[in-house]
Amino acid sequence: MKPTIIVLFMVIISGCQPKVEKINYHEDECHHCKMIISDSKFGAELVTKKGKIYKYDSVECMLRVLSSTSPEQYAYMLVTDYKTPGNLVNASSAHYIISENLPSPMGANLTSFNDEKSAAEVLESKGGKVYNFSEILEYIKMNWR
Repeated sequence: MKPTIIVLFMVIISGCQPKVEKINYHEDECHHCKMIISDSKFGAELVTKKGKIYKYDSVECMLRVLSSTSPEQYAYMLVTDYKTPGNLVNASSAHYIISENLPSPMGANLTSFNDEKSAAEVLESKGGKVYNFSEILEYIKMNWR
């Protein structure tokens, strides 16, 4: 009987681990603005340490939520890499461009990139300004409501 209790306990604990979930484009709804997530170049996702998943149609929607909560409560903060649509990457190590020549779903002209090199390549052709995670979070707090 004792091994059964241990196995049951392990199953219960493993079921509570936070997990990333792919965005189902054209089906999932943005937690913030309630729009259907449709552009695979701009989605984002937050996963709490308790495993609750919140999906967003744009980085700016996710950042608006983060600007009023504590990033420490999340096991995962993810944004879509513009150069590899549908591919979620770590938001805190990503790089961001704000460019009028690169519109995003919610109008902040904000695009995320997995690395600085990719952001620099797009910046060269589209113009704008590059931000790291803390800079873009502060920018959204101050300028985009």
